[in-house]
Amino acid sequence: MIRESSIKMPILIQWDNEDETTIHCVFTDPWTWEEFEAMVEQTDVMIESASSAVIDMIFDLTDGQRLPGNALGQFRKLSRKETPKLGVIILVRVSTFMQLIGDILDKLYPNWTKRIRLVRTIDEAHALLPRIQNNRQEKL
Repeated sequence: MIRESSIKMPILIQWDNEDETTIHCVFTDPWTWEEFEAMVEQTDVMIESASSAVIDMIFDLTDGQRLPGNALGQFRKLSRKETPKLGVIILVRVSTFMQLIGDILDKLYPNWTKRIRLVRTIDEAHALLPRIQNNRQEKL
């Protein structure tokens, strides 16, 4: 059974699998940076409490396409955050505007953005995750 967070907000947070190796965050417009920061705090707790050495994340933006203002400042702050157990972050259905922001961030923070993957559907995210996780295991 996948457990859901008790926090009610436009960003639903839950484990994506029973092994608790992937956190699934579903965004619904409108959402704010304050809600995003609350999501980060909640997922930090989930990541640190998980028994797995690495936790991946899926951000489903299918219904959360509107990026709040000051995105570059918020992403700059996020890029400075240390989360040693965080693996990849798969972004589902990123808007063209978010892709442009991502291109800028990639130039500014290449070490942080190298863990980001973009896919069109949640099914693509679920197909990509095992390949990433198997590749990670092979490197150990």
